[in-house]
Amino acid sequence: MIPDLGDIKFTPDQEKFLSETKKRITFSIDIEPKSSEIQQATPQRFTISTLLDDRLILQMPIEVEIERENETYIAKCGVFEEFGYGDDPMTSVIDLQQTLAELYWTLKEEQNRLGPYLIRIWNRLQEVIVER
Repeated sequence: MIPDLGDIKFTPDQEKFLSETKKRITFSIDIEPKSSEIQQATPQRFTISTLLDDRLILQMPIEVEIERENETYIAKCGVFEEFGYGDDPMTSVIDLQQTLAELYWTLKEEQNRLGPYLIRIWNRLQEVIVER
């Protein structure tokens, strides 16, 4: 079951996806290291098909990679070079979804002042995200 996230509501398909994703990640990541050395978790990849902003729609899934560093999970989106952090994999994905939505709105507002790198990111965002 998906943890209580307050006002955030998921569709049945989103709940199923998140639940299945959490099962795969938990199985793969929560293995205790056999040595005392610092161990990086093997990244787990999957896609997200929604952002947590009702004003935005993803036109295509975005690949996400989950890693664990010590007690923190990191959800990485290489396409946009953005990250989400959390105490568990799902929290890090939720943080990444919020980060991507914030990036979209920020770059949209500042699009006339962007340098070449951020213009490329903005153009890519517009290929993947549309407004309702």
